[in-house]
Amino acid sequence: MLAEKSEYTFFVFHFTWFPVFTSFCKNLIDFFHRLATVGHIEEIISDRMLLEQLFARLRELDPDADTIIQCWLDDYKISDRAIAEKLGRKQRTFADQMKKIRTELRKIRGY
Repeated sequence: MLAEKSEYTFFVFHFTWFPVFTSFCKNLIDFFHRLATVGHIEEIISDRMLLEQLFARLRELDPDADTIIQCWLDDYKISDRAIAEKLGRKQRTFADQMKKIRTELRKIRGY
């Protein structure tokens, strides 16, 4: 036999389903968070692989590449002039070399 409906039936129904609904929402939010995180991880891995390719090519083009890379890691805003001083090279010569190297590295990046 069906229960008789009253004016409170609506509220009883909603309150009994409320824990299920909140659990569903939490799971949905967790799912989208994991989905977004996975996308970021793939992007990070892709960027890391590109960076390794760029560093490898830089090492092929310049014998002091490890020193240059370390200068960039220590201070990403370091000027070519400061790096040239650390390497004991003339600033103009180093700037010309870096221009050629950057052109070569842009080919790897695709622009």
